[in-house]
Amino acid sequence: MRWKLLLPGVVLLAVIWLVSFVTHQPLKGIATEETARPTADLDESVQKVNTFFARRWASEDLQPVKKSDELTVLRRITLALMGTVPSLEEIRAFEQDSGPDRLQRWTARFLHDRRYAVYFAERLARSFVGVEGGQFIVYRRDRFLNWLSGQLEANRPYPELVREMIAGSGLWTDEPEVNFLMAGYDDGEGFNKNKLAGRAVRAFLGQRIDCAQCHDHPFDHWKQNEFAGLAAHFGQLQLSAVGVREDRDLKFEVEDRDTLEKKVVEPAVPFGDKWEPTDGTRRQRLAAWVTHPENRRLERAIVNRVWGLLFGRSWIEPVDDLPDPPGEQIAGPNVEGAKHPKAMKADEQDLLDLLGADFR
Repeated sequence: MRWKLLLPGVVLLAVIWLVSFVTHQPLKGIATEETARPTADLDESVQKVNTFFARRWASEDLQPVKKSDELTVLRRITLALMGTVPSLEEIRAFEQDSGPDRLQRWTARFLHDRRYAVYFAERLARSFVGVEGGQFIVYRRDRFLNWLSGQLEANRPYPELVREMIAGSGLWTDEPEVNFLMAGYDDGEGFNKNKLAGRAVRAFLGQRIDCAQCHDHPFDHWKQNEFAGLAAHFGQLQLSAVGVREDRDLKFEVEDRDTLEKKVVEPAVPFGDKWEPTDGTRRQRLAAWVTHPENRRLERAIVNRVWGLLFGRSWIEPVDDLPDPPGEQIAGPNVEGAKHPKAMKADEQDLLDLLGADFR
């Protein structure tokens, strides 16, 4: 299954690579009943990453840093996974552990620690719903955090979470995932469809399409009508006594800046229109498009974001302005050639593709 446990798989692979990198020890997969993938598959994946970096270092004439002691590595792992240094009790227990592969075993232990789920949920939520308190009563960030941490703890596939956030319905207390939508709600204005569309593509696809909200993007290929088509997917959102629902009679209108006339905009996607199904609600269709198996932007975006959480810096920055995937550069009237200064050729493969492809 292509998307099986993408998020925990990326975390696990990156942490194991961190262990290998700072200790200079051969990598061995962490094998527990709850781990995302079999040990053999994990070892093969890590070897691919090792080869990638070995070639990169050789091409730039770089030498890896000196070997770190295992207690230092343990500290780095707990900081990366839980945002804190190991406790005194954990340090003492680690020092007394004389079994083989103790770093791998302790990493597996931390990955199944509730503290990891809570910490990563908070870090990811900053991208999904922001840090603001939101609209009083109808937005519950705490409920959203509890829901997200529970999904991480249960190792649910990441695309399922994305689909539930985009296409969810019901009360924000009973169905906490809809707080992704309620974060874009204001009592005076209702749902801000442009805000929701912009946040969705930034958070889940790593693209700043919302820069074309008021005019064609001056430095990129995104067009204003493309963003309006995305926002139209949220155009039938309505808040009712039963919470978030879809009103199929609602129309999404935008105002022309020159004529001040309003026109109805139908839902549309800026690329990969064959990935969007024709049935379902507008948000269900958008959710299916975002998480479609051929939409490489989803996997590249989460790999890049998780890499940044674990190592302190994303592989490509900023995290919400990634280049088009290699071989998928989108031509447009506002750009000459590749759309991004870091855009790659079709036969190139960067770390995001390497890790992302491994979880298809």
